[in-house]
Amino acid sequence: MNKIRGILLHVCVVCSLVCVIAKILDWYNPYMDFTGHIWGIQMALYLSAILLGVTRKYVSSKLEMKQKVRISNVGRNYAHRNMRQSIR
Repeated sequence: MNKIRGILLHVCVVCSLVCVIAKILDWYNPYMDFTGHIWGIQMALYLSAILLGVTRKYVSSKLEMKQKVRISNVGRNYAHRNMRQSIR
């Protein structure tokens, strides 16, 4: 999942830079209509940003589940240790 997130992050950065450069070039020469010709790159930027957000939610929920399991295991070990001490 981290490799996918890394690829999506790089796609977002590249597409953002292309959009900024197209805006600058369009400001410099408005008759070339650079912003009108990068609609595919803008769609790739939107899609990768949405997927990056979705994968972040998925990864964060997975980490929360691991932390809950870890906390419950710590509590279980603590209860087991106290039970052994009370038996002695």
